[in-house]
Amino acid sequence: MVTMLAVGLPATAAPGDRIVAARDARNDVRLLGDGGGLTPFQRRSIDLRLLTVDDAPGGVRFTARLPRITTSKKFHQMVFVRLLPAAGSEEAWSGDIGFSPQSRELAYAYLNHPDGSFETCDPLRAKVQPRRHQVSLRVPNRCLPTEEARIRVTTLTGFFRSDADVHSRDRLVVSGKHRLR
Repeated sequence: MVTMLAVGLPATAAPGDRIVAARDARNDVRLLGDGGGLTPFQRRSIDLRLLTVDDAPGGVRFTARLPRITTSKKFHQMVFVRLLPAAGSEEAWSGDIGFSPQSRELAYAYLNHPDGSFETCDPLRAKVQPRRHQVSLRVPNRCLPTEEARIRVTTLTGFFRSDADVHSRDRLVVSGKHRLR
């Protein structure tokens, strides 16, 4: 189930301004497959609570708040952000962002242009704040669209940047369209 509440702020943000704050429904994690030996508690650790997007020097910062940041070596908590053109737009670009508190050095952002070219920001470094139960990533402007974007977020348990099985999933669709740069 996807539930959202988003607060859209002015079309152009100033440094430090909040661009998006979207809350996700609690206890809406989908448990997948046999769980790969993870407990239901571990699989629900990616139950997204809040996504914020804030203006940051030279880009924006995406922050995901989870119930807890795990120190387990059995799995990774992963956050994936998909950026898409506004509904009804003729544009054909897309953006993909990925980060994990357990693999903070391997975060990335890609911006795919309609002509098949792309911008890459890889690797990036995620910031982990365990006491705040959050992980964040500053994405440089070159890997963000100049057009307004729809934002979709998926959190997963599994192993970041691998083709290993996924054990649970949560999704958030942020309402509206948002100018990220």
